[in-house]
Amino acid sequence: MKETLIESLVKAQSEMTHAQLDQINPVWKSKFASLKSTIDAVKPALNANGIFFMQISHPVDAGVGIETVFCKGDEKLSTGVVVVPVDKANAQGLGSSMTYAKRYSLAVACGISASEDDDGNAAAKPPANSTGRKPQSVVATVIQEEGIVVDAKKCKEYVDAVIKAKNLDDVVGLKQLTAELSADEDMKLVVWESLPSNVRSYIKKMGE
Repeated sequence: MKETLIESLVKAQSEMTHAQLDQINPVWKSKFASLKSTIDAVKPALNANGIFFMQISHPVDAGVGIETVFCKGDEKLSTGVVVVPVDKANAQGLGSSMTYAKRYSLAVACGISASEDDDGNAAAKPPANSTGRKPQSVVATVIQEEGIVVDAKKCKEYVDAVIKAKNLDDVVGLKQLTAELSADEDMKLVVWESLPSNVRSYIKKMGE
């Protein structure tokens, strides 16, 4: 008799391990698993049991919603939508929040751990070493957790060029720089995070 999707999921889950905690949250100093680590922890067991998983993006107010769906043959099982707010109202912020939502949704759907259990402390109180500084942005955290590394010298050159173009109100130059950066998403993310907030605001207004 052919195994049902649920029966295959039971087998797959028994073969899974918790995701490797390969990153450290810079604010709470706790360990967590990157999206890659989470996928590596569940995909082999799912696929070995004939299960395909897909993650569907849903539009939600002021955030992104990710739904994990398991498929086998003509059977499908949805695990519901996980919603994560968007830190910045731009493409980088959207992509960063989507990465977070994918990681959380997949871990919850498979019943594995992808972060340290701090007994709810992170949600209940501010960091012990809080100095009044603004918490690290979602973009910066994703750069860290995905291990994105770019040429530091080239990045600085881009940052300096963008700031200079902004100060000169050189809209044409800024558009050329942003178009050039669009060819390298990793560099684009790091450069964007390195720009002063007033420069980012100027660029966003320029695109409106």
